[in-house]
Amino acid sequence: MAQYVYQPLNESNSEIRLVTLLPSSDRDSEVICDLKIVRLTKEDAPHYIALSYTWGSAESPTRLRVSSEDDHSIDITRNLAEALPYLRDRVSPRTLWIDSIAINQKDLAERSQQVQRMADIYSLAAGVIVWLGKDDASSKVAMKTCMILGTKVEVEFNGEKKLRSLTDELDDAHWVDMRQPLPYDFATWQAILDFLRRPWFHRLWIWQEISLAKSNAVIMCGTDTMLWKRLRTLLDCIAYKRCLIPFVGDETEDASVFVSNAYNLARGMEVSLLDLLAYMRHAQCHDPRDRVYGILGLSFKIGTGTDLRPDYSKPIVDVYMDLMMASMQKLKRLDLLSLCRYEETRGNWPSWIPYLMDLEKGRRIPSFASGKSCCEVELLENRILRMTGIRLSQITMVDEFDASYENAESAIRRWANRLDMASDYVDGKSLAEALCLAICGGDLADYHVPTLKSHPGLASSVAVLKNTVQPEFSTAVTDWDKKDFFHHVFTMCRDRALFTTSSNHIGICPKDTRKGDQICVLLGCDVPVAIRSDSNGHYKIIGDSYVPGFSSNEGFVGPLPKGYREVQHYNAQSGMDYWVYLDLETGKIQVGDPRLGDELPSGWQRVTDIEGQFWEEYVHDGASSTRTYLDPRLTKPELLKRGVPLEDIEFS
Repeated sequence: MAQYVYQPLNESNSEIRLVTLLPSSDRDSEVICDLKIVRLTKEDAPHYIALSYTWGSAESPTRLRVSSEDDHSIDITRNLAEALPYLRDRVSPRTLWIDSIAINQKDLAERSQQVQRMADIYSLAAGVIVWLGKDDASSKVAMKTCMILGTKVEVEFNGEKKLRSLTDELDDAHWVDMRQPLPYDFATWQAILDFLRRPWFHRLWIWQEISLAKSNAVIMCGTDTMLWKRLRTLLDCIAYKRCLIPFVGDETEDASVFVSNAYNLARGMEVSLLDLLAYMRHAQCHDPRDRVYGILGLSFKIGTGTDLRPDYSKPIVDVYMDLMMASMQKLKRLDLLSLCRYEETRGNWPSWIPYLMDLEKGRRIPSFASGKSCCEVELLENRILRMTGIRLSQITMVDEFDASYENAESAIRRWANRLDMASDYVDGKSLAEALCLAICGGDLADYHVPTLKSHPGLASSVAVLKNTVQPEFSTAVTDWDKKDFFHHVFTMCRDRALFTTSSNHIGICPKDTRKGDQICVLLGCDVPVAIRSDSNGHYKIIGDSYVPGFSSNEGFVGPLPKGYREVQHYNAQSGMDYWVYLDLETGKIQVGDPRLGDELPSGWQRVTDIEGQFWEEYVHDGASSTRTYLDPRLTKPELLKRGVPLEDIEFS
């Protein structure tokens, strides 16, 4: 058969192609399809199902017959060829949108234009089918486990994520008890892990495809099907109960990564642009540009979209730089810098442009090191970026974390023995408290409102730390507290190291940080960054860090008043966390920084949520177009008036 010749799409008419699979009661018979151009708009959406699947290797393709006046064929991957007999109906034609068929992959202009429409295609589909491959004994166990669990519990949100029992049986109470592990044997856990190891879970485009799908999305393994939300319930339970998959050695870390990735996928739209990029660095794609273009639809849905348009003819570094610059211009922030990791082997790749093709495993650090400040940037020649900030101190010691869960306890003991645990930290806290905050990235239960039961608390963490160092002289701690603390340290410190500075601060930083590097806080960047000078008078960004005493905007406005703590306040309605200030004595929350007072620069007014508990925004001269969440007191000119020693630093 001759090769199918694609007719061009009319972009101005919002056209796409749909694939109709002709029916057959014989799964072994040849698959035949029709290809049709249709108009797709929110007001005029045809009925179709969108397919989410893994392309697989393009080598040794299979030919798909396209029925027309003269039969033609299209080359498709073997993975898709395996799926199509299961997807077609026995009796009626079935209309689908399948990217590798519906888009002329050889036409870069069409490909770029259709990628721009991906959000519409998946959100306007009548449904989405997730094809994981053929069924086997393992997938049957995993899917049955999900189905049974779905009759026992459901996830609800009321200030924080909770499990709600669907039965009144006393014997079923353990399902919603966070301290009770899921009652699965080794074989069941192995089946779950095998299920999550299927290639679909590692594909980048699935994030957009499943997140934009309607609630009726279906998972298919061969002839077996279940609702997507059944898998999400299982992953929510694993995360809520802090389940450690019962494997040893490298398999424990392997399992943790797979479960974490799948859980982040299942969370759907509860994430920011920064979160999306961080999570999806683990995902796989054929074209590295897709790490930007594959999230455009999601970024618009969560309100952080840019004016970027897919262009597959651009060099990868320019695509990533475009995202960075567009984010700076739209959000006036540098938070994407927290994704940067410097590697000398990358040659001329600018250190300030996130290298989204790497696979760093460490969790993102929750920090508010520059407050609600506006970034100050200028792009110079040769991709040099000038940013404004303050250099805090020089690193004097770096001690890398041993990269496995089993070594977490020994690493904690080694770090504690390097420090004088009987002394006070530079901010007046005990050094034990500062070390716990550092190696947990400040992400402890008491730094959230409501208190996060899924996180270890500061007091219990200090108790475990002391018990780890000197068990004979400390208070006994429970196995649960130990597991909770060690797991938290493991997930936060992977690919990171403990460091000390010339100003006696401690913290965690990228494992490739060296003695002599510096810690810097930049306007508009949530995290302090480790930086290194080069021979040309510029600096390299080594990566993000957490520094107790410099992660709550102390670098620009000084320490918090005694009795105040910066915490993340969860808003159940929006599903977002907001940085606020907690009065530890009264328990009251305020959104305004107590160090800055109430006075604003001339012409500015303050606007808060109705309760004054979550957010604070600013309007200039009453003009709604000027409304911003960035504090006008934290601009470069205003900070210079306060005597803050800001400097312009050039990064290559």
